[in-house]
Amino acid sequence: MPPRFQERAMVVQNSINKLSEYGNQIEKLVDGSKVGIIHGRMSSKSLEEAFLRFFAGETNVICGTTIVESGLDIPDVNTIIICDAHKYGLAQLHQLRGRVGRSTKRSYCYLSVPKKTKLSPGAYLRLRSINENCYLGSGFNISQQDLDVRGPGDIFGHKQSGNIKNVGYPLFLDLLEKALGRDSKPEPDINIECPQLIPHHYITNDSDRLSFYARIARSRSYQQLADIGSALKDRFGPLPKEVELMLISKKAYISMQKSQLVQASINSACIKLEPSADSGVALERLFVFNRSLEKIERSNTGLILYPNSPSIEKNIQLFINLSEQVYG
Repeated sequence: MPPRFQERAMVVQNSINKLSEYGNQIEKLVDGSKVGIIHGRMSSKSLEEAFLRFFAGETNVICGTTIVESGLDIPDVNTIIICDAHKYGLAQLHQLRGRVGRSTKRSYCYLSVPKKTKLSPGAYLRLRSINENCYLGSGFNISQQDLDVRGPGDIFGHKQSGNIKNVGYPLFLDLLEKALGRDSKPEPDINIECPQLIPHHYITNDSDRLSFYARIARSRSYQQLADIGSALKDRFGPLPKEVELMLISKKAYISMQKSQLVQASINSACIKLEPSADSGVALERLFVFNRSLEKIERSNTGLILYPNSPSIEKNIQLFINLSEQVYG
């Protein structure tokens, strides 16, 4: 006797010609199953009626094309079977899988590949990735691996290949942003000798940690950095020293971008500055910071400042003040 079907499920087959055959086979093999067919060539009225019957429970299996990924949200559905899964992109597989597991009920996603099918290297990597990234918050990892599998492509054109894969997508975006925003002013170069990282013990989830790294790297204002610091405290508690140094170092970089400085180096003992050739900043203007400085020396390219009570945190903050008030 065929098994009695008591749950609600979706079957995805992107070939419209096969949908009716699949529906008949399911009703024949699984007792109690009532199959509804949906695809993009149906009239809007027929499509709506098929959806409403499924919502109302008149059918308990939807057999359709990838149209099911377009906002279909039914918490009671706990199973999805994706046929010919090797033909789908990684992001599409992730999106289809997200149609189930939308309630407290345990859910299942089955990826079906025909027997004796020889998988291409790309298809194998996509299926392996979707199988490995099955935990909450794994979407970021999937998006990164999707770029690795198919390549980011040319920025202007249709090819999914190019030299971009040799430098990595995040670095490419950074270089592109600098190139599109370039002007006659050279890009400032700042070196701060201190540990700047988000410790694993502070944020244990790799995706969350990488997300905050990206947010800090993209920040362009003091307010954005303050918001990131507040978000970190709210979610993970007081900031470790390494994170505080990372935020204040980024603040120093932002202040330098708005100044007449082209190069700087900061450590726990001193601050080295190299102004632009046309800065026109007289040495006397630094005397406003006389109480904070023990001495000032000239170098071949600029100045070396020695604070009275040096520490890396104080020196970074002093540099920010100098950038804003003297070289701003």
